[in-house]
Amino acid sequence: MSPQQNDLYLVYSMTKSASVTAHAALNRAVGRGAEVRHVHCMGHWQAGEMQKIVSRDQPTSGTNQLISDPLADLRRQIDYAQEMTERVSSARAGGRRICVVSGVREPVAQALSAFFNHLSCFFPDYLRYDAVHQNFERILADVFRSYLDAHALARPPASPLERLLQGHLFLCTDWFERELDSTLGVDVFASPFDHERGFVLHSQPGMECLVYRCEQLHEALDAGLRRLTHQNNLTLGRRNAADQKPYGDLYNRVRDTLWVDEKTLDALYATPYMAHFYTPPEIERFRGKWAANGASRQRGT
Repeated sequence: MSPQQNDLYLVYSMTKSASVTAHAALNRAVGRGAEVRHVHCMGHWQAGEMQKIVSRDQPTSGTNQLISDPLADLRRQIDYAQEMTERVSSARAGGRRICVVSGVREPVAQALSAFFNHLSCFFPDYLRYDAVHQNFERILADVFRSYLDAHALARPPASPLERLLQGHLFLCTDWFERELDSTLGVDVFASPFDHERGFVLHSQPGMECLVYRCEQLHEALDAGLRRLTHQNNLTLGRRNAADQKPYGDLYNRVRDTLWVDEKTLDALYATPYMAHFYTPPEIERFRGKWAANGASRQRGT
């Protein structure tokens, strides 16, 4: 069966989960004329949280020295979420098949990549700061770690900047419940995940959903999209990667020296998300990666 132009192809995935790569490959696979969309947020919870941030008072003048129009991006996301929700509802009402593609990623790496993807919203002159401030990567690592600790441990934001970070960046560990399940009724936890192949294809009436792991991106996404689209003319490129961005060098320096508190790792890794998509040995390797950086830094090595 070849892709039907009446189908709605929807890359509906958490941020920084190779969704731009998936969107480009899917466009090439199904050909011109097919409807292929890309969205990160349609769920009422996340859209509601973003709306709360937008509705609050503007940040303090001290914060505005660092933040450039911090609410504009949130307003755009809210509007687009509403547009895509209406489009999906229309497709369902018209009896169209919906083909969903969604990625998963280890939560610290995903959060760090999302943080840098929004860096210009919070530090519009980050390249200048990096040029004139020694060890600017440590400042950014501290800001990121504070955000990650607050989110993972459910601590209230300690500053307007942290509150805005929480408004833009959401942890991936509960993304599927708050997005895919609540909007489309797809429960990815209802059937086992294939850790060896790195993807699984969920099927239900009127809908198919491909879930792939970023850690096996090229093999998993290639094989998964072939099964979803029944097409072999796939070409996977590498799109929107952090090291291809202007902040690439700074991102690499933060990533390579970042450490994460054990309590935060405990909270992130003791989740149904991690237990479902990753094996215990894989989780321990992730823990060792982020905790080991902290031990090395404390030793001064």
